[in-house]
Amino acid sequence: MALLTEDVEQELSATAQQMLGKLWSHQLFQSEWDTGAFIIFLIF
Repeated sequence: MALLTEDVEQELSATAQQMLGKLWSHQLFQSEWDTGAFIIFLIF
């Protein structure tokens, strides 16, 4: 169980670092897929 928790923690940390990197670079939507996913998220 501890191994699973570590994996989830590492994955969340990596995702958070990616998002912060995009925010710092002022390029939050780097592809059409990013933009499309955000629009769909806003609609629903």
